[in-house]
Amino acid sequence: MLSQATNNFSNANFLGSGSFCSV
Repeated sequence: MLSQATNNFSNANFLGSGSFCSV
């Protein structure tokens, strides 16, 4: 989880699902 792509995925997941979960 040290990639910028992971950060992008986290943002997209947060905006998409509305639930912020550490994957």
